[in-house]
Amino acid sequence: MTLDELNHRLVSGGHRPVSPRTYRHYASLISAGYNRYLSINRFELSRSYAPYENASSMARYDYKAVDIAIRMMMDKSRSSFEIEGFATRLGDFGSIVEIRDSTVHRRLDEMRPRVNDKVMLHYSDVGLTVNGRLVDVDLSAVPAHLEIENSRITPVASIVDGVVLETSLSRFTLRDEFADQQTTDQIAKQLYYFFELLEGLRSIVNLAYRIDSPTYAPPAQLAELQIASPTVVVVEIVEQLVDLFPWGMAAVILSKIWGLPEKRKTWYEGSREKLQFRLFDHESEVRQLELDVRRKEAELRSRIIDAALEAFSDEDLSLADVQRVLDRDLLPNLRELGRIGVSAIEAVVEQSGQHSSSDANRSD
Repeated sequence: MTLDELNHRLVSGGHRPVSPRTYRHYASLISAGYNRYLSINRFELSRSYAPYENASSMARYDYKAVDIAIRMMMDKSRSSFEIEGFATRLGDFGSIVEIRDSTVHRRLDEMRPRVNDKVMLHYSDVGLTVNGRLVDVDLSAVPAHLEIENSRITPVASIVDGVVLETSLSRFTLRDEFADQQTTDQIAKQLYYFFELLEGLRSIVNLAYRIDSPTYAPPAQLAELQIASPTVVVVEIVEQLVDLFPWGMAAVILSKIWGLPEKRKTWYEGSREKLQFRLFDHESEVRQLELDVRRKEAELRSRIIDAALEAFSDEDLSLADVQRVLDRDLLPNLRELGRIGVSAIEAVVEQSGQHSSSDANRSD
């Protein structure tokens, strides 16, 4: 639908037309995979590099439609107060709260809550209290809306009853090119990009079950961590996540990505005469290596798409869903692991069926 067609329908229905900028923004949200509104500023911020911040703005955390009574405790500079409302959207990192009572709405107008105000959200039905902060406040709407970002990941299944998929103890061995240079920076980058990769895989599973489904893949639980060479990570994780990713094919890509800077390093070593003599050969080798990386990435992309669509053929998972996760969470983090020298990731499922529940454990 074009902008002119949309505005014609809006005006005919007694509504105001939208601007080209707003129209483009909604199209961007849909293209990025959002099923809820984000302001232009927050959307732009979500695409910037900010580890551990603004998690509620990430498209990979799907928000389920719910209707849950809540109590919210809010701290202001000189006072604190409590209000009641309803959570209408719920995700691992936050919720959207609707204030339906006009008296409470007027009280909020008087207290003037602002973005970044600290709050505590209490879900009375399950006895769970979650700390967080306001990330969006719209008191002009009727009913008023507040969006809260949790201070830590809070599994949806700890609030909404559902089937938690079975998890297994899986061992991942990260081999790298820096056996004698295990700096804190190197280890931190390895773990960050690897855990981001796992979260991307988890989002594929939860996207498959997002529509009217009580099924849920819980966050990975760290069981063991060995900081050495190689780095070993043992996590309790949904086994389907491990099966979705072709770890052997990824190792080929990792080694080739690391080979690119190594090729450039080799070319810069030696005398000027040698450098000029080898310039043509070097450029040809680099171009060939870049082509190899793109070709292997295309193979990996195809393998993951086929595996995901086959594994969730009976669920609501589309080709576009998987492609978005690949472009947003999987391939970028795999490339970063290769650039910092990780040459292979070996995955072994050690124990299957560690955890399954029709009613998730309640914990903050």
